Amino acid sequence: MWDSTQTSSNLPQLLHINEIVEPAYEYIKGRANGSIVSAKSKFFNLNRCLMGGFELNTITTIAALSGAGKSTLAKELRHSIATSNPSLKFKHIVFNFEMTAIAQINREIATKTKKQMSNLYSVDSPLADSEIKTLKQHYEALKNQDVYFIETTLTPENLVLMLYMFWVKYCKEGNYTMIYEIDNLMLIDGSDEKEKIDKTNYKLVALKKQISSEGGSSIGFVLTQMNRNIASVERVSTPELHKPMASDLMSASSTNFCSDYIIFAHIPAKLGLKKYTDRKLPTKIVYPNNEIVDMAYMELVKNRTGQPNLTFALHNRLKYFCFDEMSKNEKKSIYGKDVILDPLTNHPLIKLE
Repeated sequence: MWDSTQTSSNLPQLLHINEIVEPAYEYIKGRANGSIVSAKSKFFNLNRCLMGGFELNTITTIAALSGAGKSTLAKELRHSIATSNPSLKFKHIVFNFEMTAIAQINREIATKTKKQMSNLYSVDSPLADSEIKTLKQHYEALKNQDVYFIETTLTPENLVLMLYMFWVKYCKEGNYTMIYEIDNLMLIDGSDEKEKIDKTNYKLVALKKQISSEGGSSIGFVLTQMNRNIASVERVSTPELHKPMASDLMSASSTNFCSDYIIFAHIPAKLGLKKYTDRKLPTKIVYPNNEIVDMAYMELVKNRTGQPNLTFALHNRLKYFCFDEMSKNEKKSIYGKDVILDPLTNHPLIKLE
């Protein structure tokens, strides 16, 4: 039996609705006068569907088939948020459980210089001295970014503790928003796959709310694997089932529950599809130099603040570790005509396959 005379310091604070209404109203006022904004990314059309961008104190799960660009999409989102929001201040912490920090840096250089990794690594021929000097400028510029890396795996408890301590030490006093990236959820330390993923998801939600309760803010990008359901005969042969869905995530239940947004980087050609979904969207593009490129799509499957299940056509520049959102006119072409423009060269693409 319980003793009603006993108290516990471990019980949460009880808030009356009067204590919540005023802050909620002030938030609406702040959005109206521009003092409160969402964090815009480089993807304009995605921003429009996310209330102007990624809201602070949210968790985004990013997934893809192997080699379909989940790390690239996370990088593009994280870096573009840092450079597209002058009224916000950010510090980044990146957990590199899948690749090294050096590989991350070199991918960023490939994106900035539009050089393939084979060129940067002098595979076919050594870089000229003039090229190396030019590259040095790009590497030096990266030093100005407030990005920290963790390269050793952690348990769910230690990972979330590390995040909280980072926020307290580097973000709290200066009112910086902490942007974190966890790549990859599957590689967090622990023997039971489902247990460690579930535990991490729930603890990240608790961390988000704790930081918010202390007047701070965070934006989380959590990368994870897809299961192979999408590659089943039924899914591949049924156009209405082509698109990724939340159940395609590893440990889908807790990930779906704990995520504010779920985004898939998707390349349907990897599944052997000639047309994508019942809208018969293209899966390949032929460029003017006759280069055939797999079409990429960004699928917004969950959107806690707006409409979910939206598809965004992307230019696939994975050879430079980059995605570019197609413009309004280009999207019209994808959804109806047979010619689109390449935003880098402004040349018409020959055809959609």
